[in-house]
Amino acid sequence: MLTVFPILLLLSIIYPIVWVRKQSFGLLKASLVTLGLLVLWSSTVYAPQILPRLLTTSRGGEDQATMLVIGLDGLRADVGQAQTTAYKGTTYENAFTVLPATRLLWHILWGGDPLYYTVGHAPPALEEYTGEQPLPLVDRAASAGWKPRFFIDDGGTIGLLGRPTNFDDMLMPAPGWENFVNSNLSASFPLFAIWENWGRAFPTTNPWAPLDGGLKEALRLGRGSRWVMFHSCLAHQPIFLRRFELQQLPRWWSARPSALEPYSAKIQVTPKRAASYDIRRDPFTAYSIRMASILKAWEPIWNGLDQDPHYGKAVRVLFSDHGERFHHVTDKIRLAGVHGFNLDPWECRVMFKAAGPGFSSTPTTRSASLSLLSLRDGFLKALETGKPFTPEDLEKAYPIAPIRYQVVDTSIVTTEPAEYRRMDLKKLVKGTAIAPGGIWFTQYEKPASERAEDVSLAWGEGKQLRVILPLKESGAHLYTYEGYELRTLENLSEDQYKVEKQKMIETLTKKKMEPSKPKVQ
Repeated sequence: MLTVFPILLLLSIIYPIVWVRKQSFGLLKASLVTLGLLVLWSSTVYAPQILPRLLTTSRGGEDQATMLVIGLDGLRADVGQAQTTAYKGTTYENAFTVLPATRLLWHILWGGDPLYYTVGHAPPALEEYTGEQPLPLVDRAASAGWKPRFFIDDGGTIGLLGRPTNFDDMLMPAPGWENFVNSNLSASFPLFAIWENWGRAFPTTNPWAPLDGGLKEALRLGRGSRWVMFHSCLAHQPIFLRRFELQQLPRWWSARPSALEPYSAKIQVTPKRAASYDIRRDPFTAYSIRMASILKAWEPIWNGLDQDPHYGKAVRVLFSDHGERFHHVTDKIRLAGVHGFNLDPWECRVMFKAAGPGFSSTPTTRSASLSLLSLRDGFLKALETGKPFTPEDLEKAYPIAPIRYQVVDTSIVTTEPAEYRRMDLKKLVKGTAIAPGGIWFTQYEKPASERAEDVSLAWGEGKQLRVILPLKESGAHLYTYEGYELRTLENLSEDQYKVEKQKMIETLTKKKMEPSKPKVQ
């Protein structure tokens, strides 16, 4: 980017000048023609604002939706609950993810084996492309004529490209890892971003993308399907605040853009930088502002769904796949948000709201514990009975929420009190490869069954979260949190850790999803 785009910019300026000089124009005419060409080139940024957006053709259908599922990536429970008090439906204030990783969580919700997907990471493992890991609920929905449709505004996050699946429709702005390239380009080049918003198959997440664009498009394209799903990554780090959002920072006009860039590793916070830290740089402030902006943009859409002829009779779920943690380096300085590193209340407590048949039509809050694994079971019940799942289905399935993950080395963001058994971050990066066509994957040194020997565990119940991290030598540490506050840290023996592991396996597999043969569209 630092080499190619400056060259392209220079060529776009030099070419018209060279062309004009070859013509037999006088000085005045040459100057006017050159100026006109440069203005014409610069004005292309405005074209998408006056042209209608290229709309993707809907696959259609006559059925009404039975289930509508909307995910907002990285929405912490406390932030989400504070910003959705006017949303219709029932909020569960004690909801927990199964693991703090988007792709893996969605695969479990689609019926994927939780013992396999709780020991993976962001990129798909190589064996997932061979069909060894089916998605039984998607297959069952397709066979039953439900036309399952999934939309996401950042396709690299899920990693479905190249896999045989039974989705009736599956759309993203661009295939696979290309999303990451686009995200970087669009943050630096507004011209690229504007045209990306206009011409992609599905709305994207660049700093100039409409906050409600993806949700509106998913609802439009989902009409005719009984199971519609949308996942948004509009709050991915780093967050680029817009003009109306910047106004919420004190004296925002006096801050240099570079002064708002968050630190992402503790080594960046030198004593000199710490002494002159500008509190407006706090990434949690930007995160809170962006989440509020998204949820405010979505509010009228969500609250109007009960009157929608297609979605009005569906169970409608708004949830987050995981939270977001902002590690403190000092009392004042926090690093940019991360997830998928560890098990803790910041990453594991999630936003969950449901509306529609059986749920309150007015804003209501319930304190019952809820696991996102019960959402998967609710999908199964709906597919088996043809009827939406109920609050009782969600609350009774897992009164103590199970959480399991092969956590990643956190040394770049914090200092732990002991050495734990973790996935080495450098090995994970070295094992990840990018292939043509947008596919990206990880080739692990050990199979999932062996990596599972060192998993971290957690149990969520009400305000309490118990986290078990295995020590490198033997035994484990048991962290007990009340809300977001650490209450106790205890030692467990290796035998006690093994007992907890077995209990976790039994909990995750008590309702096994039977695989079915994919019927590739």
